[in-house]
Amino acid sequence: MEGIGGKLALISIKNTSVCVKKLPLTDLKQLPQHFMSIANIFDSPLGDQYGVGSCWLWGME
Repeated sequence: MEGIGGKLALISIKNTSVCVKKLPLTDLKQLPQHFMSIANIFDSPLGDQYGVGSCWLWGME
């Protein structure tokens, strides 16, 4: 699914639906010192505005 600013995916974690935004790996994130890192080195937002560009409605259909 295409959302505002990128692609979205709906995944399941322990039978709970979770909406995620797919972000491409940059050259910086692919450096060895960032291997398996979850650091937010680009200061990306950790959430979005409820109901705007989110996929929370996917499970409501």
